[in-house]
Amino acid sequence: VKAHSPLHIEIIDKAAGKIVYAFDYLNWKPLGEAYESAPTTEEDARQRVAERLRVRTDRVSSIATVRELPVSPFAPNTLDLRRS
Repeated sequence: VKAHSPLHIEIIDKAAGKIVYAFDYLNWKPLGEAYESAPTTEEDARQRVAERLRVRTDRVSSIATVRELPVSPFAPNTLDLRRS
């Protein structure tokens, strides 16, 4: 399975039907270029994660679309995020 990037994540208040927090997470650098090496320090690793995380304040308070997904009999505790 190829990587899906960015991964769009929205935290929803189901009772209100609205998005309360949203962000995109990129699996690589924002412009697609590669890192030269693995992170050398914990701070370097934190900075890399921070540059790949984009808070989406424009989505907050938007109407949320919630879909019920079918449960797989082969993996009932797994949520397949690739399904549309």
